[in-house]
Amino acid sequence: MFKDNMSREGLSLTELLLVLALIALLVPSLLFITVAQARKTAYERSAQAYAQNVFRVAWAYLSEEPNHFLITGDCTTGYSAGNYSVSPPPRAVQACRVWDGGNGYPQVEVISITGKVFQLP
Repeated sequence: MFKDNMSREGLSLTELLLVLALIALLVPSLLFITVAQARKTAYERSAQAYAQNVFRVAWAYLSEEPNHFLITGDCTTGYSAGNYSVSPPPRAVQACRVWDGGNGYPQVEVISITGKVFQLP
């Protein structure tokens, strides 16, 4: 009729608190890894978007008047070509440059603060 203490079912309060404490210690570290990866991805997408905008401005400038020479150089403070311009880059951009690829078409290279390089086209 009475159960032996050795054959109990479930967890004691101490065991349950220990499990909860371990979970509480592990969850923040997992969240930190996820947040850090999300931040890195956001920086890279931001740098890629800036590269695309600079490329579009350079391409629009050349398309407007085919006899124009491409405006080349550093674009880390923004980029202007004719009536087209791109505002200064977000902080995700470490370096940016525009050059003529040898065929009259613009080439854009942007390096994000994570070190990833984006080249267009």
